[in-house]
Amino acid sequence: GADASAGTIKSGGKTRRAAKMVILDIDHPDVQEFIWCKAREERKIRVLADAGFEVGFDGADSHSIMYQNANNSVRVTDEFMEAVAADADWDLTAVTDGSVIETVPARSLFRQMSEAAWECADPGIQFDTAINRWHTASNTGRISASNPCFTGDSLVHTDRGLVRFDDLVDRINRGEEFRVWTHDATGAGEPTEGVVLTSPDAVMITGVNPVLRLQFNTGHEVRCTPNHRLFTANRGWVEAHELSEEDDVRLLDLPSFAEEADSAIPVSSDPEHYRASGDHAGDLRLPDEWSALFGHYLGWLIGDGSTSGTTTATVYGSAEDRDEIMVRHHALLEWINDDRPLKASEQANGTVQLRLSRRRFKRYLEALGVLSVTGAHKVVPWSILQAPPEIAAAFLRGLFDADGCVYRSEDHGSYVGLSSISRGLLVGVQRLLQTFGITSRIHATGRGGVGGLEYTRSDGTVVSYRSKATWDLRITGRSVEPFGAHVGFDLGRKQGLLNGLLADRKRVGYRTATTARLVARIDDGDELTYNLTEPRNHSYVVNGLLVSNCSEYVHLDDSACNLASINLLKFLGDTDDDSDAIGGFDIDGFRHAIEVVFTAQEILVGNADYPTETIGETTRAFRQLGLGYANLGALLMALGLPYDSDDGRAVAAAITSVMTGHAYRTSARLADRMGPFDGFEHNRQPMLGVLEMHRDAAELLDAEVAPALVAAGRTAWFEACALAQRVGVRNSQATVLAPTGTIGLLMDCDTTGIEPDLSLVKHKRLVGGGTMSIVNRTVPRALRRLGYDEASAAAVEAWVDEHQTMVGCPEIRPEHLAVFATSMGDNPIHHMGHVRMMGAVQPFLSGAISKTCNMPETVSVDDVEELYLESWRLGLKAVAIYRDNCKV
Repeated sequence: GADASAGTIKSGGKTRRAAKMVILDIDHPDVQEFIWCKAREERKIRVLADAGFEVGFDGADSHSIMYQNANNSVRVTDEFMEAVAADADWDLTAVTDGSVIETVPARSLFRQMSEAAWECADPGIQFDTAINRWHTASNTGRISASNPCFTGDSLVHTDRGLVRFDDLVDRINRGEEFRVWTHDATGAGEPTEGVVLTSPDAVMITGVNPVLRLQFNTGHEVRCTPNHRLFTANRGWVEAHELSEEDDVRLLDLPSFAEEADSAIPVSSDPEHYRASGDHAGDLRLPDEWSALFGHYLGWLIGDGSTSGTTTATVYGSAEDRDEIMVRHHALLEWINDDRPLKASEQANGTVQLRLSRRRFKRYLEALGVLSVTGAHKVVPWSILQAPPEIAAAFLRGLFDADGCVYRSEDHGSYVGLSSISRGLLVGVQRLLQTFGITSRIHATGRGGVGGLEYTRSDGTVVSYRSKATWDLRITGRSVEPFGAHVGFDLGRKQGLLNGLLADRKRVGYRTATTARLVARIDDGDELTYNLTEPRNHSYVVNGLLVSNCSEYVHLDDSACNLASINLLKFLGDTDDDSDAIGGFDIDGFRHAIEVVFTAQEILVGNADYPTETIGETTRAFRQLGLGYANLGALLMALGLPYDSDDGRAVAAAITSVMTGHAYRTSARLADRMGPFDGFEHNRQPMLGVLEMHRDAAELLDAEVAPALVAAGRTAWFEACALAQRVGVRNSQATVLAPTGTIGLLMDCDTTGIEPDLSLVKHKRLVGGGTMSIVNRTVPRALRRLGYDEASAAAVEAWVDEHQTMVGCPEIRPEHLAVFATSMGDNPIHHMGHVRMMGAVQPFLSGAISKTCNMPETVSVDDVEELYLESWRLGLKAVAIYRDNCKV
């Protein structure tokens, strides 16, 4: 699928399909099959071609060939490369749960990559560790990282209620459809205070990962991977392992109802479903549809009731409880008991109980999530978390009627409260309240084991009971209003107190809880984790907290990079004067071009059309630009410098340093006027850190060959870093080196991107038919630079025109032959020369380099291995090879 989709797009007329990259991690269990997939198809092509089938680009039989459209690469880490160096084993692990599927020698995998690339040029290699070391937006997410994620018990706020993540994945896999709530405060554009339901693009298991337990001062709690990001009011997205006690994590504080929750009760209502041997034989009715009365009863049961043995009991302590609440619950239970009378039981302490001793009813309640546990272990039933809003409100009303209070005090603050010895119950209530836009805090009000009572039984045994820890959930400030509007009380006295609190506009003493601060971060082992991809804001709500979705940025995923390239040869004057930089290179003109082109690219970001709104939003938020250059190979030849030489690499590095340094200086100046990119504050540390790494690399450049260029680069980096520290930068990425194949023709370039010349002679088709040969126009310029007179230069050109090569030309001095080396032919640049050139310029680029390392047909697999190893040692982000005639 990934390869075939690329085949629908053609580029460059009849010679090339889409530039699509397919990447597989080195620890993937299918990586060995992936390594060989193209090579096997190439063998098939050769057999078919020998048999006379049409397997060319548009051949009638070419469509049966697979893996010929996209480019394949394997993503390797430093850990893997170190295992190769140490001849250690390497684990291939399951994507779903992280278990080891197979263990193979690391060198065997590395050898297979080299063998397959020798045979058909695929796969290339991407170096994950280097890519992420230079990542300017790493706080937004690792590039191609394993996804940040949550444990299965985390509750996702959906249109069907609060659903456990593991349950959500299972139900979606069974065909159910869900939408999730996302908060527009987390959007990439101008933030707004609103919540919206969207359909997730994907919901997935992300494997077994290390987990942190985060606990907050509001009572909120979440378990997630260390790299999962939470949204803060003070600095945007922050990864879990970097949260501090000063960060204000945003809470869901707007109604997010379960709009699509089913009114049908989600378990069987057939009493026979719950029958067991020895059960009472009488008829029984079990509700099959939710009702406010049943929801209220369940709330009261959790608050002032219990289930044990065969009996379900609720307790009513005051006359008000009995007159206003018990009578309704009594009627419900008699209906459930098939209209048989149910007698209230008055206890010695003056309370009254309603007891229904029917095992099938108790098992029905257990199926709904009403557990037979002690008070300290009570929880909100799962079925209530996924019930329609009016039922959830009725449950809360029943619970607050049973155990809630309204506290008013001008000195100590006013609140609506709920007390319990079960902290887990209050956490569930807190999350359920947030679906109504009601935020709250949980306070510890009593320590377990302090105080208690002691008494003597009739047999003389002394028994002591230690007090249990207690907690209060408190609703304060503006949150009291949505509580009154959506929940309230059925007990008249409590509702009266609430009405008084609502009428009291002061209601001071406690602030409304809209953010939470970290109080504890605990390593919580390894666990199977889950995540989803939300398309609107790349965020959703888990356990009442605003969180990021599946790592949506690759740098960045769902984004566009606006490319532009500068023709370097245009800045090299015809003078041979060495006093100005490198023989007349116009540094001021080059800097001016960088500033103009970069500013134009920046303007286009906000005015361009994008394939999808998501791509548009991300691109406008991070504003990645890809300024680059073309004609480097021609420039070096014109300067009389071999492409594969220390001097040539020094010039290339210095030019690249000036380009990116001045581009970021321009970006910082734009930020001073327009503001930094939206994700800058969240990514301040990695963004500025990468700029400093560029600056440090500029300080290490050898200034002997191109002193003025090196000095200009160092100045640009110093100014860029200083200004960025103060105002930020407008763009998260500034430069890449693109191939410039098509635009190179429009710019009249002899060489493309960072590449050297392919050959010294170009062939052009004539309008009336036929062709003509033209010697590379840079050759005469280089000959003059090297000191050849006009007659000698003309003789060299004539030789090249006739023989298509510089080799054997009697006028060329042997030491100059390397200046005219090309990628292919009989005077080729050594394949390591390509790698070393990439290594020279990589420290001065925001992104990567589009380049092929050409290798002669005669190289061995060992040569390919060594090239890949050297690419890693030099700190490249990626590398690809092409061995002559390795493809059909």
